[in-house]
Amino acid sequence: MGLAEYPRVAYLSDTRLPGDEPELAYSALAAQGFVEAGADVRLILRRVGRARPSLALQDVTGIVLPDIQAIRAPRVLGSSRLFHMLAYRRLLRGDRNVLLFRDADFLPWAVRLRRRGMRVFFESHEYQGDLRTLRRWLPAIDGVFCTSRPQLERYLTDFPELEVDVALSGTRFPAPNERSGFTRRLGYLGSIQSDYPLDIVMEGLVRCRTTDVRLLVVGARDEEQRERIEGTAAALGISGRVEVHGWMLPTELAEQRARVDVGVIPLSESFARHGHTPLKLVECLSASLPTIATRAEVVTAYITHGREGLLVDRTAESWANAIDHIYADFDAYQAMAEQALARARELTWTKRATRMLDRIAASLQ
Repeated sequence: MGLAEYPRVAYLSDTRLPGDEPELAYSALAAQGFVEAGADVRLILRRVGRARPSLALQDVTGIVLPDIQAIRAPRVLGSSRLFHMLAYRRLLRGDRNVLLFRDADFLPWAVRLRRRGMRVFFESHEYQGDLRTLRRWLPAIDGVFCTSRPQLERYLTDFPELEVDVALSGTRFPAPNERSGFTRRLGYLGSIQSDYPLDIVMEGLVRCRTTDVRLLVVGARDEEQRERIEGTAAALGISGRVEVHGWMLPTELAEQRARVDVGVIPLSESFARHGHTPLKLVECLSASLPTIATRAEVVTAYITHGREGLLVDRTAESWANAIDHIYADFDAYQAMAEQALARARELTWTKRATRMLDRIAASLQ
């Protein structure tokens, strides 16, 4: 399908512009995929700065989009109600006939729009919200797109009559790995939260036999978080092997990624059961980086053990063994890098958007 066949889509994300870098990058990449798939898509964000939205988005993410609306609506007592109300009013007066939204708290407003003739779809990044609230509002919308299979299974269990599909996170600009040798550096590049326990990776570094391998961490949100990671490294006796930076712009992040041989994605048990696909995982694939990741269904949708990377248990010994294994043979490492690139080319944001748009268009017939 092309621009004439696809509906006019509003993609609503309660994400600060500028700010909220990982969430903003995801929203921008998804919207760019829709544009490249040939759709008329308007990205709607929450504005917190004075810069023109298109320029602010380009500065933070490196992405240029033709149609962006940014609504100035500060949070009140931590609530997005003002943003949701203003977004609802704009959508009510606008020219969009389909809404795709990311925030479960917008469900009541989305249902109002559905009653006025707009088709509405929820893009779920976590199985979020109070179950009673979800049961009240979800059956009244047109469908849900999940970003992982564990989410899909939960929705199908709790809402068996709901139209639910999986839309795995996409990859961008897949590029070959042109290394001629190891840099002997692992890389964790992305937001740092309790869902991503870096301590287990550092404990694996202590135990592994490959004692010259280091860990590069990019994504500390503030000095306190940086000091906590550095403190853990010091307590383990590996301060000289752990390098920590704050969040960086896309061009800076690409430079840091080029210093890395292997991506690392540690996941907490709860996140592995119910979480979304980490953007940092697909970014590693895009860069042809073999990845060591916690064994979980949100990961195995992208990585097969021994092909694009290695899957590990939540133990320091398992991480240590994986680190030793991946650094034991550069030719085997390069074969993994080639498989990562091949997988990235199968999972572009454009292909993801095309699949979602085809499902949306089919539901309108």
